Amino acid sequence: MTTAEFFNKLFPYYRGYYDMEQPYDLRGMECLAHGHFYSHSEKYVLSKEARLWESDNFEHVFFMERDVLREKDLEEMDRVVREYVEPEMVRKGKKYPERNHMYTYLTFVYLCSAPLEKEIIKSVKNYHFTRNYLFSIRGFCEVKLVAADLSGGVLYTNGSGASLKKLYKKLLKEKDGFRI
Repeated sequence: MTTAEFFNKLFPYYRGYYDMEQPYDLRGMECLAHGHFYSHSEKYVLSKEARLWESDNFEHVFFMERDVLREKDLEEMDRVVREYVEPEMVRKGKKYPERNHMYTYLTFVYLCSAPLEKEIIKSVKNYHFTRNYLFSIRGFCEVKLVAADLSGGVLYTNGSGASLKKLYKKLLKEKDGFRI
């Protein structure tokens, strides 16, 4: 499966739920697309003025295409997350996110046309970024990382991204020759 075929299978799903921009420049990192999702929930009694609680949930997904995924790509992604995405896209330049922020997931999907080296697979699986705000009173931010080896049909994720395996397996199905 080529990177374009893989992306074309995932894109309609994301387009149905996310606001998509294609292509997207993330501080010098070329992305095939960027998707943004927002959800607001609230619970009230009798009238909307008697609100018990409310929460805002966000997700940003970035699709990137690489012939070969290298350690420098993961280092650049981590740098951009720490210097730009988390402070500007999550906290909007402030100390904490907005009052009703519950969570923001930052999902990075690397579509690779060449096999991943063992060291890169280990780096993907071990990657971790989580930020709690005010002891989680203002929610948290977490990075989900996915690396798709399209030459071998294998999907690798970090611990936070493991939940995406089930979704991708459903979207790609076994007949596409993809092992997840």
